[in-house]
Amino acid sequence: MIGVEPDGADDALREVRRAMFSTAVLRAHRQGSTTPMSPEDIGAEVQSARQARTS
Repeated sequence: MIGVEPDGADDALREVRRAMFSTAVLRAHRQGSTTPMSPEDIGAEVQSARQARTS
């Protein structure tokens, strides 16, 4: 848990999201270097992520 001042909540949330995105990208890079995905698999992941965002 972290403490966040009410006036800085938006900035703190933005930084947390940025950190989560960076972690996800790093994890994807590591996974991709050990087990590359086919273009079809990449397309399926993109579609899945897009559907999850609109749901």
